[in-house]
Amino acid sequence: MLQSSHEECDTDLSACCNDDCEWDMSQCAPECLIISEYLEGGGNDRAFELYNCGASYLRLTDLNVCVVRDSSTSCSSNAPLAQEVLREGETLTVCDPRSVLPGLAGACDIPNADVASFDGNDRLMLWVDVDGDGVFTDEDVIVDALGVVDLPPADDDAWRLKLFSRCDPTPFGGEGPYDILDYFRLIEDFEVGPRVVDPVAGFGRAPRPGCVD
Repeated sequence: MLQSSHEECDTDLSACCNDDCEWDMSQCAPECLIISEYLEGGGNDRAFELYNCGASYLRLTDLNVCVVRDSSTSCSSNAPLAQEVLREGETLTVCDPRSVLPGLAGACDIPNADVASFDGNDRLMLWVDVDGDGVFTDEDVIVDALGVVDLPPADDDAWRLKLFSRCDPTPFGGEGPYDILDYFRLIEDFEVGPRVVDPVAGFGRAPRPGCVD
């Protein structure tokens, strides 16, 4: 559930709120919740980050994050976020607990080897389980996605061995066309040489807006 940070329900949110000013995600998607960081560093060095870019804190009931692998058209592995609360401006990191990358374990809020095990053409999807069945269906709502959910990128290695940070907070609904550089800044391509930045440094920080430096 998403609860308003205001003392009284905002009239603009009345269709989404119950009498306790709690946001009913079966009626409305979160105000602003995005995938803000993506790390595919090879081996088990994989992680991604969620960022509350709204003005209210989020109680993440009914929210799930999943990975859509290869030619799949829906979730291959899924993780509910029901136990988490995310205040405005805060981040939540999901990582592969098998990573040997220095500092990643300390930056990780949700260790999940299934969801955080992705390759260069797998997509990530943040979604609301409207019907409460734990399975993504047409009844559910996509909050944000990295990539076109039901279609892998033309380049199978499009996001392989790369570190991306969100630069446009506009949520992507999972339907094409999609160019990752419209939403993310490429921080480092690990295929072109040794690492020159700390891959973990951006996790736990609000993304820097503006995709054109």
